[in-house]
This record gives sequence, structure tokens and C-alpha cells, in this order.
Amino acid sequence: MKIVNFELNKQEDVSIYQIGHSGGTCFERYAKEILNNEKNEFWILGQSSNFKNIRNTERHDRLIRVDETTIEYLKRGFPVKLLGNFFNDIDIVIHNYGEISLNLTGLKAKQICWYSFVGQSHQPNTDYAFLYSDFQNLYCSPNTKILKVKIGKPVRENFKPTIKEDFLFQCTRNDTVMDTIYTAKLCQKFNIKGYFGGPILDNYPLLDYIDNKNTFYLGILSEEEKLNWGRKARLYGCIQNWDTIFSLSAIEALGQGTPVIARNRGCFNYLINNDIDGFFYDDNEESFLKIWEKSLDINQYNCYNKALQYSEKEMVESFYNNFKYILNNE
Repeated sequence: MKIVNFELNKQEDVSIYQIGHSGGTCFERYAKEILNNEKNEFWILGQSSNFKNIRNTERHDRLIRVDETTIEYLKRGFPVKLLGNFFNDIDIVIHNYGEISLNLTGLKAKQICWYSFVGQSHQPNTDYAFLYSDFQNLYCSPNTKILKVKIGKPVRENFKPTIKEDFLFQCTRNDTVMDTIYTAKLCQKFNIKGYFGGPILDNYPLLDYIDNKNTFYLGILSEEEKLNWGRKARLYGCIQNWDTIFSLSAIEALGQGTPVIARNRGCFNYLINNDIDGFFYDDNEESFLKIWEKSLDINQYNCYNKALQYSEKEMVESFYNNFKYILNNE
């Protein structure tokens, strides 16, 4: 099986040890398994800058580095033969751009689009579509086969509950989508310690709401630091303003036995069982205080078991099984 994954977003860092976000990109864990796989030939195509942090140097021969001009050509539908004869014997090409269509005319490869937003429009020459869940509302042609995949994070084995400290933790990109300021205001109103990490995007004025009394900004955290804060936290904040298709940071928190608070929309509709492994926030500020008070009643094993359903192992198996299905049904 020979597979090429196009990672064409120059703004994404698809490095294995990405530390910019709490969850990082969906692709980083997928890339890690691809690069470490010995039985099949997997290749990742992207800009050289996207691979700058990949430390597993013996796997660098699985990376196809292209310049920005070539990527723009590919986005516009120019033939992939611009890259030479490499693609002649590829079985599957996967990309995550629903709004563009890679020109695979003349190649035997089956094209899969990995849809990463809600309500994306499908391009007609895509053979398969990968979705995370039904709520993504893909506008798809009848000739395209829709398959479900999972994304996830490593979940440590031999989980043991930890003593929780009295603070809320949130580490993700800080912007209007994740609504970090709203969570910070709630922490200030109810005198609850709130610690926030991750990059601040698009001039988002988070620092105006950091009082260093109840709310604190930790900056960009390493993987170890994120897990350490998440392990100690009493509650993990994910009160989002958008139908997020998935939350890797929430899985990180759940894997540490930490319940998650989020609005009942997007992926959280199925990632959270209310009052079992997390809480749905209904925009009633008083309910935030009630949730905080109930957070210590959550069984940490419930959180951990939910994370196991979306672990790196589950993710890899879902992709592999779908790849095999595609090749075996031609």
C-alpha cells in the first residue's frame, strides 16, 4: 500500500512535536504513525517549513518537500505530474482541501478528501470522503463514498487518579472561536483560579483580562508542561463559540482524569456525557459555579475511559481500516 498525504496549509505546523496548541494539529499524530510505519509506504507532501520540528531524522526520506509556488499550483488544480513520475504507482492520495480538487487525471490513485470543517463543499473527482461525525454536514456528490475516521491523542497506560487542585486550566489557541476571554471573566467573577496557555491569535485581547489574581497566562507550553497542568486541574475549559469538529486538547485533559466544560455543540455533543465525564455549559453564569462545585464529584476513571475511545491507537486503526477497505473494494 502506497499512500501520499498532501498537507498544503502553509499556516499549519505538522511537526511531530508541535507545541503551539494544546492539541496541536490533527495531522501531527497521524504523521507520527505514518513516519514510524514499516509495513507500508507512506509519504507526506508539504512545505519544507512544515517539517522543521520533525526530530525522527531517519524518517526524513518519507517527506516530500515542495516550495510555496508548487503548493499554489497544486491548490489551483495543476497536474501533479509537476512533481515528476513519483505518483505513477501511488495507490491513495489524501488531502484536506474540500474547496480545491487535485488533478489526478491519468493516475491510478484513489483520491480521499479529509474534511476538517463543518459544511464543506465536495469536489466531484474525489472518490472518498473522510468525516469525523455526521454533524459536519458535507455537501457531497452521490458518487463519493463517505467513511468515518477518528482522530486522537496518546493516552497513557496504567492510569491512576490524582489529587486535583483548585484551578481551571485551558491550553489551546486563544481566539474568539475558543472564547477564552469569556472563561476568564467567569473565573474572575466567581474568584476561581484560571490558568491559560497556548498562542494568542489575531490580536485577541486575552491579556486585557489577565489580572494575575484569579486569571493567569502561562504562554506557550511544552507537551510535558501541558500534561502536568492538565493532570492537576480540577476542570478543563473548552467553552467554544463554534461547532468545533474535534478537540484534541479535551482528549488530553480527559486522559488525565480531568472533566471538561464546554457548550453542547459540535464535537462536544458526543465527547462529553454530562455529569459523567464533563459538563455542558448553558450560558447561564450561575451554572458555571454549580459546575465548578460538582467537578470534584466526577469519577476520574470515567474521563480516562472516554479518552481511550479517541486515543492515538483508535485513530490509527480507523485510518488503516479505511485504507484497506478502499484498496480491497476496487
